[in-house]
Amino acid sequence: MAIRAATTLAEPEEILFENAKVSLCLLLNRHSRALRIFDFRAGADPTKRGYVLSIAQREGVDRVFTVVERDEVSVWSRLGFDK
Repeated sequence: MAIRAATTLAEPEEILFENAKVSLCLLLNRHSRALRIFDFRAGADPTKRGYVLSIAQREGVDRVFTVVERDEVSVWSRLGFDK
């Protein structure tokens, strides 16, 4: 008789952050300890960095990925994130 282990991977949790200058959607995957960022507004606002770092620290995230337009890569680099 074969025994199957029930494996259920938790769905990523969606976290929305929006104010006058910043609009972010964060997908938090606690299982893989990763955070995926979707940035909807251009610009190097320090609020982005602070909010992302606070969530990552609070949730024990190891890796952060950003999904941005190609021309916004330098903005995230200026905020302290690596390629």
